[in-house]
Amino acid sequence: MRKNSLFLSLSVTFICCTAFINCGAKDKDIVPSAQYPVDKSDTIIIALEEITDTKVVVYNTEHASIVLSYSRFMENLREFIAQYNVADDIVLSKKMKILMSAVDSVNIAEFEQEGKLIERFKYRLADMLENGAAAIYQKESGMREKSILVEHFEFMAHKTAGRGGRRFYLPDRTLFLEVLDWIS
Repeated sequence: MRKNSLFLSLSVTFICCTAFINCGAKDKDIVPSAQYPVDKSDTIIIALEEITDTKVVVYNTEHASIVLSYSRFMENLREFIAQYNVADDIVLSKKMKILMSAVDSVNIAEFEQEGKLIERFKYRLADMLENGAAAIYQKESGMREKSILVEHFEFMAHKTAGRGGRRFYLPDRTLFLEVLDWIS
C-alpha cells in the first residue's frame, strides 16, 4: 500500500510540474524577451556660460580646470538637499560655507582626504555642467572652452544588471569627467 501511495504521489507531482513547465513555455512565445546586453548613449553639445562672480569653486581634472560660481553651486546644493536630504551633501555644504568665509576661491583639492565629499561634489558639478553653468579651461593650452559634449550612457547586461551615467568631453572629445548615476 505504501508503495502505491508513494508512486501515486510522485506521478501527480510529475504531471503538475510538466504542466507548469509547458505553460511557462507557451507564455514565453507570447511575450518576447528583451535583447541583452543593451549599450546605449546619446551625446549633446552644451554651451558654457562665462563666470563673472568673484567667489568661485575650482575643480581640476587631468585635462581641464572647471570654475563654478560659488553662489550658484550653493543654490544647486541647497535645492538637492531640500529634495533628497543626503547627509554627505549637508556636510559638503557646511564645509564649503566655512572655507568660503575666509577666501574668495575654494579648490576642491582641499577635500582630498574626504573622498565622499569629492564624490558628492562631482554629482552637483555634473548637474551644473549639463546646464552650462561653468567655465572650463583646457589644461594644455589654458584656453577657455565655449562648449562641451555631454554623453548620457547606459549599459544593461540584463534587465536587473546594468549601469548608467554621464561623461563630459572637451570639444576635441577628450574625456574630463565621468559620473556613474545608477548601478543595479
